[in-house]
Amino acid sequence: MKSLCVCFVLLMLEARAQNISKLFEDFPPMFENCDAAFHVAMLEWSEERLDNDSIFKRATSWAPGGIVKSYADRLDRLQAFIERSSENNSFSLNAPPDIAKETNQSLEALHQLQTQISQAWVKHRASIVEVNAEFLVPNELENSCEQITQSMESLSKVSVELNKAYQGFYITSKEHLTQFQQSYDELTKIKHPMVNNQCLDELSSLAAILAELSNVMNFHFKNMVETKMAQNNAMCR
Repeated sequence: MKSLCVCFVLLMLEARAQNISKLFEDFPPMFENCDAAFHVAMLEWSEERLDNDSIFKRATSWAPGGIVKSYADRLDRLQAFIERSSENNSFSLNAPPDIAKETNQSLEALHQLQTQISQAWVKHRASIVEVNAEFLVPNELENSCEQITQSMESLSKVSVELNKAYQGFYITSKEHLTQFQQSYDELTKIKHPMVNNQCLDELSSLAAILAELSNVMNFHFKNMVETKMAQNNAMCR
C-alpha cells in the first residue's frame, strides 16, 4: 500500500511538471518592496556587541525562500522531466510505425501554438529582461542611508514595471497557453517516440521562456534582499 501511495505521488508530480500553462499562470509577481523580499529570504545573522553594550544583528548571507524557492523547484522538475523523457525516447531500437495523418496535423497545430507564444514573448521580452539589468547593490560602507533608501525605492518601482510587463505578455498568451496544454496532453497519450520527441521540443521552447523569466525574478529578488541587508547593516533608521 505504501509503494502504491509513493507511485501515485510521483505520477502527480510528473503530471504537474508537464503543466506549462500552470507554470506561466503561477509565475510569482515581483515583491512590492525590499522589506517583503527580505522577509521571505532565508537569512543568516551574526551578533555584535556595540559600544553602548547593546547587541546588533548583522545579516551575513541569504538564500531564496518561500515562493521564490518553491517556484525554482518546479522549474527544476520540469527540466528534469524533459531531460529524462528525451533520454528514454532515444533508446528505441525498432523503427517506429508511421504517424497517422491526424496526429501530424495535431503536431503542426501544437507547433503553431508554441510559435505564437514565443512570438508574443519576443515582443515583450525587452520590457522584462532589460529592465534594471545594470543595477548595483549599494554597499553599506560606501553609500549613505539616504542613498540606500533611494535604491530601495527605485527597486519598488521596478517591481511595478516588471509585474505590468509580465501581465501584458501573459494576457496576450493565456488562451494560446491553455490550448497548447490541452493539445500537448492529448498528444502525449500517443506512445510513439517521434511524437513524444516533438512534444518535448515544443515544451522545451516554452520552458526556455520560463527560464529567462526566472532569471529576471532571481536577479531582482537578489537586488531587493541585498539592498535591505545593506540598510540593516548600515544601521539606518
